[in-house]
Amino acid sequence: MNKTPARQLQHEINGALATPVGSTAQGKQPLYGHTSEATAYLVEDYPYGFTARTQIRYWLETKPKKGWRLVSQTMNPKTGSWNKPKTSTYADWGGAMYLDDNGHVQWTGVGPYTGDNEMLAFVTTFPDSDLRELRKVLPAKLRHLRGLLSGEIFFSVNGDRQPRTEADDARNQRELEIWESIWEALQ
Repeated sequence: MNKTPARQLQHEINGALATPVGSTAQGKQPLYGHTSEATAYLVEDYPYGFTARTQIRYWLETKPKKGWRLVSQTMNPKTGSWNKPKTSTYADWGGAMYLDDNGHVQWTGVGPYTGDNEMLAFVTTFPDSDLRELRKVLPAKLRHLRGLLSGEIFFSVNGDRQPRTEADDARNQRELEIWESIWEALQ
């Protein structure tokens, strides 16, 4: 069934907002406050090799101009000392740790390449996460989308203004409504 752009947008927004703010979405139980080795989320019974069991700890590391990343560190059961930490790649605008349906620690991050619906799902699923970088870029994103729709911002090729299509306007309107929902979720 084909949907009109307006009905498709409402379907996408309703899907992203199906879970109330503060509840667990899609089996994701947020973990907040684990930002260093001292405040790490500790798992007591973690496999180490084929038969040994040990501890593992997780935390979200933040570095200015780099972003957020997940760090995990296991304890060597033979020596009782912590092994070298393992790190993920950085997410530019925000990150959050959570427990999945199986009780396993996972993480997700957002940045400039995160899709609109994924961004909305992130801010509604993890409302208490540190989103200061997203708050910095959000006004520029809204101004850009509003400028495209009003015609103040346009694309040109070799100095010639390119015509906009109805599909362009519908896509930009859909993106604007999603980003306005993100703005409202952050207020």
